[in-house]
Amino acid sequence: MPDNPPLSAPAEPSVQQRLQLLRQSWLAELPDAELEQLARASTILRLSTGQQVHARGDLAKGYMGVISGRLGVSTLTDDGKVLTLAYFLPGDWFGEISLIDGLPRTHDTSAMEDSELLLIAATDFQSLLQRYPQLWPTLAKHLCQRLRLLMDAVEEATLLPMPARLARKLLQLHRMDTRHSMSQQALAEMMGVSRQSVARVLAHWVSAGWISTHYNRIDILDSGALETIAGPAGVPR
Repeated sequence: MPDNPPLSAPAEPSVQQRLQLLRQSWLAELPDAELEQLARASTILRLSTGQQVHARGDLAKGYMGVISGRLGVSTLTDDGKVLTLAYFLPGDWFGEISLIDGLPRTHDTSAMEDSELLLIAATDFQSLLQRYPQLWPTLAKHLCQRLRLLMDAVEEATLLPMPARLARKLLQLHRMDTRHSMSQQALAEMMGVSRQSVARVLAHWVSAGWISTHYNRIDILDSGALETIAGPAGVPR
């Protein structure tokens, strides 16, 4: 019986693919020549499911953008359970806060599925800000957007009923793909509620024809219905 042919390594993203990801960030204001140089100097990180990008307390290794896959940002509760706080999806960038204030990472970040990242080394990131101080206002606006999202999340957790919060979370995840890999347990962990309470609401929405559920996947069939439940500002900005 002939031997199986060796598996080929995945192709490296081209410079154009790296540039496309860079242009989805606030770094898009850089001159084209600088962006291309940054793309060529960047490093590709490939992660297997469950592999950690960084742990709480780690020093920043760089600014990272998600090329493919999905990352989970998590922390440990007092009783040792993993609480997933957010996800990074293709096109998302993260890691700038520790690069700016020089303090360690505040949370764990791991691959929820096989993922590929673009890494801009910390030294390159700092050098860019020194050479292009005009980037600071754009970076400040980017951080303000993050702060607004954080305040929205605090308000939702404090004031909104659980079905409205769940609708907003599904709509937020829906912005990348109509069919996203997401278990009911993962949704419950992100919202800080029980899986049973999430399952009850989802079952009602399935009966209404608004969503369909599959193994580790939820399909949105009627986004308008979920937007109504989510209420004002429920559609991700």
